[in-house]
Amino acid sequence: MFKKKKTHEMEYEELEMKWKQLHLGIGILLILCAAMIEIGMFFIMDHYRLVNCTMERYFKKYVFFPSGINFGILIISMIMLARCSEAAKKYIISIFLSLVCAVLMFVHGNFISLYVLPIIPILTTTIYGEYALVTCTAAVSGILEFIIFLYGHWNGYAVEVKQQPESRADFIVGMLLAGSAYLISLIIIWFEKKKREIRIRKEQERILLKQELMEDSLTRIRNRLALQLLFDKIVDQEEFRSYVLAIMDIDDFKGINDRYGHLSGDLFLEKTGDILRSHEDIFTAFRFGGDEFCLYFKETDLKQIKKICSELKREIKGIGGGKLQVSVSIGIAAAQEGVKPKKILEYADAALYQAKGEKDSICVYKEKKN
Repeated sequence: MFKKKKTHEMEYEELEMKWKQLHLGIGILLILCAAMIEIGMFFIMDHYRLVNCTMERYFKKYVFFPSGINFGILIISMIMLARCSEAAKKYIISIFLSLVCAVLMFVHGNFISLYVLPIIPILTTTIYGEYALVTCTAAVSGILEFIIFLYGHWNGYAVEVKQQPESRADFIVGMLLAGSAYLISLIIIWFEKKKREIRIRKEQERILLKQELMEDSLTRIRNRLALQLLFDKIVDQEEFRSYVLAIMDIDDFKGINDRYGHLSGDLFLEKTGDILRSHEDIFTAFRFGGDEFCLYFKETDLKQIKKICSELKREIKGIGGGKLQVSVSIGIAAAQEGVKPKKILEYADAALYQAKGEKDSICVYKEKKN
């Protein structure tokens, strides 16, 4: 479960990183598009004799100056991006885009429609899903728009708010639109957070349901369905990987139920499950039947596995202070290339049958030779 969560976090970080690159690209594209539009506008206006200055002056005012300022902002932003944390990068890119829009508004202040440009950095920042970031971007964009409106634009004359009611009205409309974009962004973030919470709850419920389906309720170890899924996974592997299966059986378990009652029998199985779970770093345990358990070892040293099984026998026999006088039999079988897991399980079961014949022993399956 932890590994899956970690993977989701990595995917989210990767997606956010891609958006940062695209977000920065939007700002660069805006700079280039503005320059190309100005160049195209010059030739169109010149064709209709609407240009009232020389080509050199026009290009200096509307192409080289804004593009130079914006590329300067871009270079400074790139330097800062290379030195700051991932969390700060979102703020730098968002403010960079706000500054680019502000430069365009400053240069082309006579085009009142450009007062809607702050909407771009506000809405593009919404993707990150952070209230503080959107608020910061909206505040920076609004302050820059207000300063530009008060102190004029690149055409060289100041705009007096009180003396030009129409311009003031256009400015107010622009600010209202930017404010609306900000509120819409907050609402979108709120809904996205709620949707994410619902998805997380559903995923948690799905994981819990899967755990319930694959976990034995009494011993709290994996059940037979989980064992089958493991076998399917082994069969689907492209390359053969060695493993060992062991079947463990509590000898005369029925006698515990008869002598001490079924509740005592259940308690004994619970304690057995606790012991098996305590060794999950060594093997994976499954409740195979009533008092039968299957152990899956990635370790393939049979001598070491027999040693581990002996220790398990000792721990299980010690349940209840040893008063129950139980014994444990274990059958072991090693995987063979080209042989399916179910067959290996049959081999382990055959070894268990031999061990139960000897009682309280451990037997390793040996293939019969003709």
